[in-house]
Amino acid sequence: MSWRGLGINQFQRAILWFCRSYFFQRIMNVIGFLAMMRAHTRAEIRSSAGVGCLTVEKAEFQNVVAAGRLVMRAWLRLNQRGYGFQPHASGALFVFYQRLGALDGKIIPEKLFPMIEQGEAVLKKTFNLSGSEIPLFLFRTGLSSRLPE
Repeated sequence: MSWRGLGINQFQRAILWFCRSYFFQRIMNVIGFLAMMRAHTRAEIRSSAGVGCLTVEKAEFQNVVAAGRLVMRAWLRLNQRGYGFQPHASGALFVFYQRLGALDGKIIPEKLFPMIEQGEAVLKKTFNLSGSEIPLFLFRTGLSSRLPE
């Protein structure tokens, strides 16, 4: 997908390319990368017609496959009707993997685990989820303009 289709300009694209290095990303975080990404995400969500959250009842890997199939069908149906579809999966996936017991300090620093638990509470409150629902996949959607040539 074109970077322009994601609403990212050339400068932001360059920063994201360099941020593949965790060393560089830590430096960029200190000088404003996180604030820039928060502002970008807020702007994306405000520009959406809707934000969705797909949940599962149990933290089991086979549920990821079933949910992935459902997300793919939703993406195709929304596109068929002229809507764009942009995943925002990482926040919910971290919640799922923590509930699965698959996170350790190698994947993300353990000091971030409380933030994931807080994120789960925010998702449950925002989407009015029951206690047994586990957030797995977030996405935003809205009427789509034509893709760049």
